[in-house]
Amino acid sequence: MSSAPSLSAEDLAVFAPLAKRYFETLSGDAPEFGESSIDLGEPELAKLTGFIPVEGPVHGWVAITFGTDLADEMLSVLEEPSRDEETRRDLAGEIVSTIASNARWHFGKHLTVKPAVATANASIPDNLAASPLIFQVPFQWRAFNGALLISLTP
Repeated sequence: MSSAPSLSAEDLAVFAPLAKRYFETLSGDAPEFGESSIDLGEPELAKLTGFIPVEGPVHGWVAITFGTDLADEMLSVLEEPSRDEETRRDLAGEIVSTIASNARWHFGKHLTVKPAVATANASIPDNLAASPLIFQVPFQWRAFNGALLISLTP
């Protein structure tokens, strides 16, 4: 009896170190990651979420979700004077795009990273299907909370 293909723990473990490196490189402060969990169904999202659709050896999406307080702190670090909703959404898209693009070293050159989709309405966009299991990895950067979300299937 064969089982359905699944992602390995190694596949899932790729994303948190990449997020850590992103924050640490830009700000000098690494986020602290909490215990990962599995969401059955749609996860709770913060105000801002950047989704990056991927295809190839795995398909689905990777996302980062956080509040406006974290976004404003990061924009301050980046010396970006604008604090409007569009700039915050762009930041969420940029962060997740960088994380997913850097995951190519693990998944191979055949991993296709699509343009980011960023929202400020705490919901998964209709055009992005979620896998039945969504892995959530909470983190805290400085005094602000966020989470990485991984919805990928082989």
